[in-house]
Amino acid sequence: KSPFQGIILAAGLGRVPEPLLAQLDIGGRIVAPVGGPTLQHLTTITRKSRTVLDFREGVPCVFVPLIDDTGIEGGS
Repeated sequence: KSPFQGIILAAGLGRVPEPLLAQLDIGGRIVAPVGGPTLQHLTTITRKSRTVLDFREGVPCVFVPLIDDTGIEGGS
């Protein structure tokens, strides 16, 4: 049950969806492969306050794409 201190995504996406960011507790982190279909960066997002998120781009990586419930790649 949210809010969560940690969320890990194991599929690539163009951006982290707002509903997922909203579930992150203050001080919590999301680690996700963010980028295009052929190259992402392992990105860490930390919620600093209710309104402030810190995005840190990490190492390059390639994950399978996230497919949403409509069958669209990228999770947007």
